[in-house]
Amino acid sequence: MNQSRRQFGGALVGLSAGLTFHQTALATSARPWPLEDLVAASDRSIVATAVAARSEWMFLGGAERIVTFTRVLQEQDYLNDSQEDELEILTLGGRVGSILQKVPGSAQLTVGQGAVLFVGGEQSHYRMLIGMAQGHFTIDTSNETPLLRKSRHVAHLFARKDRPEISAGTTLDGRTLSEARGLIQGARAR
Repeated sequence: MNQSRRQFGGALVGLSAGLTFHQTALATSARPWPLEDLVAASDRSIVATAVAARSEWMFLGGAERIVTFTRVLQEQDYLNDSQEDELEILTLGGRVGSILQKVPGSAQLTVGQGAVLFVGGEQSHYRMLIGMAQGHFTIDTSNETPLLRKSRHVAHLFARKDRPEISAGTTLDGRTLSEARGLIQGARAR
C-alpha cells in the first residue's frame, strides 16, 4: 500500500512538474524597447502593407526552424528618404504543411493589413523587425481616423526597478499616423 501511494504521489508530482514546465515553455518575457531605442536600432521605420507571405524551414540559431517571409510594399519611411518600395521581412514561426510553429513574442504580419514596422538587420534578401513584435504596429482603420495599435503578439514586458522604461508600444498605441511620425522623428533627433 505504501509503495502504491509513493508511486501515485511521484506520478502526481511528475505530472505537476510537466504541466508547470509546459506553461513556462509557452510564456516569454522581454525588456521593453523604449521608442528612442527602437528608433536607434532601426534602419527604417516604414508604413507598409503586407502583400504576400510564405513559410519555410531555415537553419537559424543552431537549429532548423520555421520562419515566415512576408513581402511588404513600403508607402513611407519615417526615418529616411529611401526609394525602396518593396521589402521582404523575416519573422519567426509559421506553418509548413501540417506543422505549425509559434514563437512567443514574434510578430505575425497579416496579408492586406497596413502597419508601421521598425526594420533593420539587412541580410542577403530580407530584413528583420527590431524588437520582434515590439517593432510591429498595425494600422486600425475601423475608425474615421486610422490609429496605430501595438502588436497583440508582444511578449510579457518587464522593466528593471532601478530603470523603469516606457515601451514604444505604450508611446505609440492609439496615435494617428501623423502623431506617430512626429514622435518617431523626434526620438531620432535625441
